Amino acid sequence: MTNPTLADCRLAIDALDTQILELLKKRTEVVEQVATLKRQNGETVSYMRPGREAQVLRRLLAQDTGAIPKPLVAQLWREIMMASLQLEQPFSVAVYQPAGEAPDYATLTRNHFGAATPLLYSDSTGGVLRLLREKKAMLGVLPLPEHDTVKNPWWPALRFRAPLPLNIIFKLPFSENPATPATRGAYAVGAVALEDSGQDAHLWCVQTTQTISRQQLKESLTGQGAEVESLHPWYEEGASSEQTFLITLKGAPSALPEPAQTLLQGLGKADVVGCYAVPL
Repeated sequence: MTNPTLADCRLAIDALDTQILELLKKRTEVVEQVATLKRQNGETVSYMRPGREAQVLRRLLAQDTGAIPKPLVAQLWREIMMASLQLEQPFSVAVYQPAGEAPDYATLTRNHFGAATPLLYSDSTGGVLRLLREKKAMLGVLPLPEHDTVKNPWWPALRFRAPLPLNIIFKLPFSENPATPATRGAYAVGAVALEDSGQDAHLWCVQTTQTISRQQLKESLTGQGAEVESLHPWYEEGASSEQTFLITLKGAPSALPEPAQTLLQGLGKADVVGCYAVPL
């Protein structure tokens, strides 16, 4: 367009908006075809694909986004992916949000799961877990262990793998949101299969009666080739000889050296309870 007028530019924008909408409709049709093909092939249809979502965003943000800030690109595509997911299988998210307290977990959740996703609020972490076990919500957003200030933290519940095995599948925020102040972060938990993205961390919940300190356990794991990112202990009241650890290790579960896995399983009851894509 040579020497366009303001009216010409507005007409061009209108035409591009129509093209964008048509492309979004075509994208949705392909997503629906994928689900149909999986059913026809007898595959389990997994609507929530944490690893796949991370791969899509990483691929897009590795490209030249021109004058569009990369955080905005990430936010736009999260809205697109979550809107597509709601069309396939409507779901809601339970959010820990104490009244009047910071950080604002509701905003953090909205930024990640999109404007169209219904949120259910609870002023206790136990309330979020209850909503998950009653299947009133597909996912729950809960504080990171280092920011969970209550006497009985929520994460030891992950050691109970029945009747509903809950996994940590996202660490939020996954990408920066330019419109939202920095937050302390949270985990998203649900009865969703774990999935590698290629750049991950994974978590173990270990219940043991052995006498071992946090530092000793960290050193032992490091000596067996594991890269420990964090380690949180908890002692159950009335069970002084028993302790539970939540351990975050670098990499996907399949990448953990066998000696480190053997060490964890030798401590007592030990399960992988999470895997999430490393945030951007």
